[in-house]
Amino acid sequence: MDLDSHNFSNGDLSKMFKIANNKEKAVLALGTSLGWEVSAVLGLPRKQLQSYVDRAKSEGKQFYYFLSQRSKTGVPRLGVLNPLALEWAEKWLMESENTPLRKRKVDRFTQARVVSDLFDITEEGANKILRRLASEAHIIKTGRIHFHKLRSWVMSGLSRAGFNEFQIKFVVGKAIPSCDLTYLHTLQLEISEKYPKAYEDYLNLETPVRAVVDLSKSLEEKTGEIEILRQQISELRIRNDSSEQRLRNFEKFMGKFDEFVNNQQSVFDKAKNNAET
Repeated sequence: MDLDSHNFSNGDLSKMFKIANNKEKAVLALGTSLGWEVSAVLGLPRKQLQSYVDRAKSEGKQFYYFLSQRSKTGVPRLGVLNPLALEWAEKWLMESENTPLRKRKVDRFTQARVVSDLFDITEEGANKILRRLASEAHIIKTGRIHFHKLRSWVMSGLSRAGFNEFQIKFVVGKAIPSCDLTYLHTLQLEISEKYPKAYEDYLNLETPVRAVVDLSKSLEEKTGEIEILRQQISELRIRNDSSEQRLRNFEKFMGKFDEFVNNQQSVFDKAKNNAET
């Protein structure tokens, strides 16, 4: 369990996405759409991603799903490209079409290409992008900023949206018991049915609809509570004003009563003196 890294909130990622450039938006959008490890996101072949974007456009699909396999473990997974990922992947592919890439060395231990064919950055470069965006967006950090926490954010969002354990594992590429692998086609159908609502409510960096709706409801409730308090304060002021008026009237009455008593005492004293003489 990673207790030293910052857990991203929807608000964090929305702020970071807002200030990012096209390349950084594409990195964030793909990372939060796929929920894959950083090496897999950066390792997406440029031509393959272009074919997915073109296919989605030609078929008029807002969400594009494709089968993949995690190279590290061989586990099958369902790649999900949501509208934000399709939009910014296309923009970055167009913008970087004629941009020369650095020489991509192959790691002699893992055989992985150190520099991404798609983004021309390394895994550490991707982490640096997140750290800089978090800093410039004034995110209050609770630990290290690391790309793998985007994966955790996706899993959390899917869980909040009602995805079960197998559906979540199939999306992000975590191992599923072999006895359940026969149901992958069913899982794919279930995910494609449920994901659009999950995206709308929990996984959209650009317009966090659920967060806005919840905030609006909260503000409405607080506004109602404030109005009730205002009415109560107004009633207390009226009561207080009335009490103060009654007190002033009582003080006037007591003043007149004291004057009456004094007059009566004076009359009594005079009568007593006359009687004695």
